Amino acid sequence: MEANYFSYLKNRIVSLSITTLAAIFVIMQLYLLTNVGTKGEELSNIRNEQKAIRVENEMLKAQVLELRSNQVVLSGLETRAQVEAKRISVIDPEEFNVAAQN
Repeated sequence: MEANYFSYLKNRIVSLSITTLAAIFVIMQLYLLTNVGTKGEELSNIRNEQKAIRVENEMLKAQVLELRSNQVVLSGLETRAQVEAKRISVIDPEEFNVAAQN
């Protein structure tokens, strides 16, 4: 009878241990899924932002190259700069007696 009781206790402890370990395993899995699931969404949002920033960066680089081109600079000068023609006087050293030449 006593051996039967110890056998029952041993079986009870083993089954309780297995049940406890299974419950701990399930709880850990749920915890990991909730944490990793939210981090995965954050990571995908960050990756999407990076893609958008890369596209914007490429567009800005293209604009810089366009502005650096000589054609844009020249056309900007033609349309924006108000250049007035001034009369230029040329002094001919043969006509005038310049003191530095004596």
